[in-house]
Amino acid sequence: MECALQLATQTHHPALSRFPTGRSTQLEALVSSVRASLSLRIEETDEVTPIVASQLRSFLSARELLNQTQRQPNAHRYQRHALYRDEAGEFTIFALIWLPGQETPIHGHMAWSAMGLYAGELNLTHYEIFGTRAGQMHLKQISEADIREGDVNSVTGDINDIHRIRNTSCKPAISIHVCGMDVAAESQSLNILFPQ
Repeated sequence: MECALQLATQTHHPALSRFPTGRSTQLEALVSSVRASLSLRIEETDEVTPIVASQLRSFLSARELLNQTQRQPNAHRYQRHALYRDEAGEFTIFALIWLPGQETPIHGHMAWSAMGLYAGELNLTHYEIFGTRAGQMHLKQISEADIREGDVNSVTGDINDIHRIRNTSCKPAISIHVCGMDVAAESQSLNILFPQ
């Protein structure tokens, strides 16, 4: 308990708060790689997503990327652990821990995002808006795919890039997400939720 209190009082230090749940050589290398990818972009954010996704893929086999704290699940919902928050606010890196049956709501993003599967299997379903009725927006499923370790996906941050992620397997899964904005640990500011 004393150790946890000590860590909590140190998190205001800029060098430590960028890596809120711990750092590793591989995580620092991923951060450097994402930063280098962002410096390549010209103007359009959708050009950066495949570059970041490609960089992320090369780190998905690094078993030392995550520490034990960053692998901890939540029994009630998928767990999001902030791995890195860029000091300039350009990107955030998360690990999401999924127990069997856990899922996101149907959502879109306010910014580009790249996701890579670090462990296990997940299901990714995409939707499109096909109209409104009585003031309610209606969605239609347009694709569904199972994602396996080492697979990467990306979204542009467009309102029409609507999806849901689920763990439909019998085993836990871990995904790594790089998002093109500053997102606080428990904030939902990245997501645009859609009615289900």
